[in-house]
Amino acid sequence: MASASLHIATKAKPCYRQLNSALCVKMKIYSNEDEVSIQGVATELQALAKEVLNLHEGESKIINAKVEADPKPYEMLLSKIKLSCGNINIKSSVSNEVLNIAFPESAKEIVASYFSYFTNESTQGEHLHFDKYGNEEYMDQESIDVVIGVEL
Repeated sequence: MASASLHIATKAKPCYRQLNSALCVKMKIYSNEDEVSIQGVATELQALAKEVLNLHEGESKIINAKVEADPKPYEMLLSKIKLSCGNINIKSSVSNEVLNIAFPESAKEIVASYFSYFTNESTQGEHLHFDKYGNEEYMDQESIDVVIGVEL
C-alpha cells in the first residue's frame, strides 16, 4: 500500500512547480450561481493548503485551474482561484471566472484545514463543505458555499 501511495504522489508531483505567481494544477473548479466545487487529487488540495499558510496580511496568490472539461452538472468551469489574506472574515465569492477566497491572517489555519484534510488514502467523491453553516463566527454571511472534494 505504501508503494501505491508513493506512486500517486510521484505521478502528480510535476504539476506543482512554481510558474511566476501561479501554481500549475490539474484541478477543476465547477461553478453555479450559489455554489462552487473544487475537485482535485489529494496532493493538489494539500498544495493549496500550503499556499494559504504561506500568505501574510495584504498578500494574495493566483492559482490556475483546468478548464478543458465538461462542467456538468454545474454551469461553468472557473479558470482560477485567488487566495487573499487580509479580510475581516472568511469569504468565498466568484467574479470574472475566478473563485476568490479571502480570509484574515488569524483564520488561515482554518481555511488551510479544509484542503489539508485529504490524503492519498482519500477516496473518489470524498468531500467537505467549506461554508457558513456551523462556521458563522468565521464566515462572511454573503460567502458562497464551496464543496472541496477528491477526484482520482
